[in-house]
Amino acid sequence: MKKRPLGLVAIVVYKSFAALLLMVTAIASLLTLKNYQALEGKTEGCLTTNGYGLTQNQDPTLYNR
Repeated sequence: MKKRPLGLVAIVVYKSFAALLLMVTAIASLLTLKNYQALEGKTEGCLTTNGYGLTQNQDPTLYNR
């Protein structure tokens, strides 16, 4: 059986890795979009209260002394 050229093997490995990376990115994006409203609600709560009952305009460093 003939051996394949090293350049051809490198191209196939590179393309396989790129396809796998794109597939993982697409799955992560779909899962994120599926739970977008829940994530939006959580981040909205974090931005408004900041865990200390502070609003966005208040300086949290005043309370961390």
